[in-house]
Amino acid sequence: METTDKLSGPTPGPRMTKLLYLLDKSLLQITRVLSEEQLAESFPSLAEESPRLLTTAQNELVTALQTGAQSKFSKMAHERKLLEKLNEFDHLVAAAETSHQDGQAGVRPPMLVSI
Repeated sequence: METTDKLSGPTPGPRMTKLLYLLDKSLLQITRVLSEEQLAESFPSLAEESPRLLTTAQNELVTALQTGAQSKFSKMAHERKLLEKLNEFDHLVAAAETSHQDGQAGVRPPMLVSI
């Protein structure tokens, strides 16, 4: 269930990597709710009469949910240039941390003096 495979272009930075991890983790938790046992409780007659059909339906449901969610996320991420924006934000944060460590953060901008 790797969402990172769906993105093309630059390598994801820390924030995008974390976002993709959270998406995968969320999808995994959602699909656990769609277990065969849960579906069997919801559809007891189907589970008793045709357990193979229930298993097939569960597999198809999980696959469709994962594929659909990953596809929609990838499309949204591409349209909004999420990878580039998060990587740029990572770069800005790193630059700010570097300038702060170099002591440049304490420099105040010049003030306008009223006469």
